[in-house]
Amino acid sequence: MVNEEEAERVRAMFGLYLERGSIMEELREVNSRGWTLKAFSTKGGGVCGGGNFDRGRLHALLTNFTYTGKIRYGDEVHEGEHTPIIDTDTFNRVQDLMRENRFSGPGKKSYEHAPLLRGLLHCKAFGKAMSLSWTSKGQRKYRYYLCNGAAKKGWDTCPSKSVPAAQIEQFVVGEIKAISSDPQLVNETIAKMRTNLDAQLDALNRQRASALRELQRHHEDLRRMATAGETSLLTDLQERIAGSQGRIQPRRRPGCD
Repeated sequence: MVNEEEAERVRAMFGLYLERGSIMEELREVNSRGWTLKAFSTKGGGVCGGGNFDRGRLHALLTNFTYTGKIRYGDEVHEGEHTPIIDTDTFNRVQDLMRENRFSGPGKKSYEHAPLLRGLLHCKAFGKAMSLSWTSKGQRKYRYYLCNGAAKKGWDTCPSKSVPAAQIEQFVVGEIKAISSDPQLVNETIAKMRTNLDAQLDALNRQRASALRELQRHHEDLRRMATAGETSLLTDLQERIAGSQGRIQPRRRPGCD
């Protein structure tokens, strides 16, 4: 049975995406209207669900073909017996726009400029990594680093939100140049890097030694099983042997020839 009030809200959310053309812009509007996730009462009298939408849940709603009256069986999609609340044309238009945005919008994976600070820049407010994104105005593209926390939960949840990519990259490069002009600091940095690499190498070699011991035990078990004619666990043992062999490749200090 269709809950008409909830169905009308779902239809409005599909319409908002076609109007705004951006999940983040729609997310801001949805949360500003006070629309929340559906809450359910459990048998024990508790309540689960509810709360504000985030980017992932909004994306899941906009890609849920169940709203069109269809159901999934395995890898196949069939007509269901329930009443659709979104017409197929609207649903397909939303999916087309989302695909277009993946390849040409702010979430595009292939950028004209590589993200110089990928994995290095973090938002202080959320403690989350910041990812490179961009937007266009006319023929110009503006790159910026976006807080992943804000991207998931909405712009208004983070005071930083985003920083211009060119400015922050220039600042970091300038700091690196200043550091590189101090010979003592350079030598200290190199020494610390060597210490860290040696520690990583020691840890990898310990892991390799552990894998060698495991491999020896597995081969002993294999010989015992072959002698006793036991075959029930042979496949599992062969998989464990393959896993151990994959861990015993020779380890060298990274960056050394």
